Amino acid sequence: MAKHTNDHTDNIHEYGLYIPSRTIFMDSSLNDEGEEDGVNYLMAMRFLKNLHILQKLNQEPITVVMNTTGGDVWQGMAIFDAIKASSNHITIRVVGNACSMGSIILQAADDRVLMSHAHVMFHLGTPGPTGNNIHELMNAAKYELEFGNKIDQILFDRIKDKHDKDNRAFTKQRFQDMNFKGKYLHAEEAVEMGLADRIES
Repeated sequence: MAKHTNDHTDNIHEYGLYIPSRTIFMDSSLNDEGEEDGVNYLMAMRFLKNLHILQKLNQEPITVVMNTTGGDVWQGMAIFDAIKASSNHITIRVVGNACSMGSIILQAADDRVLMSHAHVMFHLGTPGPTGNNIHELMNAAKYELEFGNKIDQILFDRIKDKHDKDNRAFTKQRFQDMNFKGKYLHAEEAVEMGLADRIES
């Protein structure tokens, strides 16, 4: 019995997975300077493997505990797509931060829960594609604009859903006027806006 318990404890700390409660912990590794790496390839692949394990066990709900300041957009979208594609009901519970790419990943969940002192932050982010000549730079800029529009659409759709349920009109122009290129929201503000579903004490 003790061995079984120790195995699960090791899985939490080493792999971010606790099978008995079907919980995945989405946290960050530290770089050589001791700073948080945030969303990166290692986080994405660990999450995809953990999600696969729980999905193959059964169709019961899955909880993701998130605390991240953000990171790589492409790796974050790999996590986003995996959550959206899952046939399991997935709850993301934010403890601390859902910033930058973390705020987008949050929108993929079936149930978006913020702890009372959690916060959500959106901003334009750091460009991914680069180029060595004018043509590559122009193509990279075009890609960034198109990808940014996809990210904006994710946020807009979630906000509009909330307003539609409350019989309040919400247009794309109003969304653009709100300027989400650098905005921090307390838990209450995020729920009111429609970017989270509820708050837990």
